[in-house]
Amino acid sequence: LMREIPARGPAFRPFLAMPDIRLMSSVRELGGEKVKLFLMGNQSGASHTHEAKGSFVLEFAGHSFAMDFGSMDYSNPMAELLKNAQRHNLLVPLAPGGERPRPANPIMADLRHHGAGDATRFQAGLDLTPGWEGWYRRWHRTWDAPTPAELTITDEWEVARGEGVVFYWTTPL
Repeated sequence: LMREIPARGPAFRPFLAMPDIRLMSSVRELGGEKVKLFLMGNQSGASHTHEAKGSFVLEFAGHSFAMDFGSMDYSNPMAELLKNAQRHNLLVPLAPGGERPRPANPIMADLRHHGAGDATRFQAGLDLTPGWEGWYRRWHRTWDAPTPAELTITDEWEVARGEGVVFYWTTPL
């Protein structure tokens, strides 16, 4: 049986859109190392309860430049904290009085990326307004990487409530 398992898996595809599960990824090379970008959307009513819709993971040469905490045993009280929008790479309204802004959970809308890419460039966008009703009037995020060495994230937004926004970027670097 072990002889049937290949020594290495298939080559990474430079661009992969997975519209049925609302995910998109890019894997390109820079100086012989991999640049990986992974984007998360939302399937309407999905049961994954993390407030991560619109978040992203960025890795280069095996290092996480923008990471997702993942989770732990759900009986641990810390697991509840790791689900929060504030623990993902997101733009979150700044609320007065200590209130914690959060999207609906579950979000009853399909959030599908639109984008394209190849071995050099990558571009994607996502309308994140659904699910944040009452907090955002509009919120659209784009990722633009004309080369593997460049990434610009642009958030176009208007809050319905709050005193502005905070861009949370989770990195161990």
